[in-house]
Amino acid sequence: MTTGRLPRWVLAGLVAAAVAALTSGWRPWFDALGGAFVPADIPQDFAAVHLVVNGVNPYGPEIRQMQAQLVGIPVDGTFPYFPHPPFSVVPASFAT
Repeated sequence: MTTGRLPRWVLAGLVAAAVAALTSGWRPWFDALGGAFVPADIPQDFAAVHLVVNGVNPYGPEIRQMQAQLVGIPVDGTFPYFPHPPFSVVPASFAT
């Protein structure tokens, strides 16, 4: 029989997630709001795939230059976050 209340561990997890999200500062929230209308992380994913296929680590400094080159924007206009290449990169990396 349930009482309609959340278990304490669920509530603790929600509070911990909220604290972690709020301690990240305002920049990720503004970037997420802008990304809701203009998905800027999609070019970053394409840049990551391009780097992986060419044997370059996509988590290095080259990702921002590659994204800027693909989109045609200055490097300062790219996001300073790690890319998340699609899973299709994993089988493709073993095929080469």
